[in-house]
Amino acid sequence: MAEAEKTLLQALAGFEQIYGSEHAETLGAVYYLGRCYMNQGKMASAESMLLQALTGLEKVCGLEHESTLITVWSLAGLYARQEKIAKALEMYQGALEGHEKLFGPEHTRTLEVVCYLGWTYWKQGKLVEAEQMYLRTLAGSEKTLGPDHELTVAIASDLERLKNQRKDCGPVSSLSESTNRTSASNINDG
Repeated sequence: MAEAEKTLLQALAGFEQIYGSEHAETLGAVYYLGRCYMNQGKMASAESMLLQALTGLEKVCGLEHESTLITVWSLAGLYARQEKIAKALEMYQGALEGHEKLFGPEHTRTLEVVCYLGWTYWKQGKLVEAEQMYLRTLAGSEKTLGPDHELTVAIASDLERLKNQRKDCGPVSSLSESTNRTSASNINDG
């Protein structure tokens, strides 16, 4: 990972020199450096880079551009990993609104955001909201990918665990770490 960081820092320096700091290519390098830091566990550096990328992309590309939305989604994932659930929810909700406008409500990328939003509600103990998101994800996944697709099956499995948790624990509960990891691994990081 140190090699990736070094390469990204070199690319960023080159893009800044050639294009300036507010060009889409430069901001892409900033984004990928943020993702690299996140994968290394350097959360403060990751947040700084992703926020810098988001600010620039909103200005250069607009709020509803795919690159901007991916950055919002990545920030949501970062906040979720840091247990900053309120911030994660806010970012996932923003990413969802943008994905729905850009791709439509049943596009697989939109459904991934819906699933992550559901997972975040689940993590917060908002099991009713989580179930609504998982039901929406499952219906969309069955329609777009088919009932036997591995993602559809994984979502159905997570939904079943969520329903069982609601029965066992009542309206408020917290996720176990194993369920947290399982749900998060079912869909690619945002």
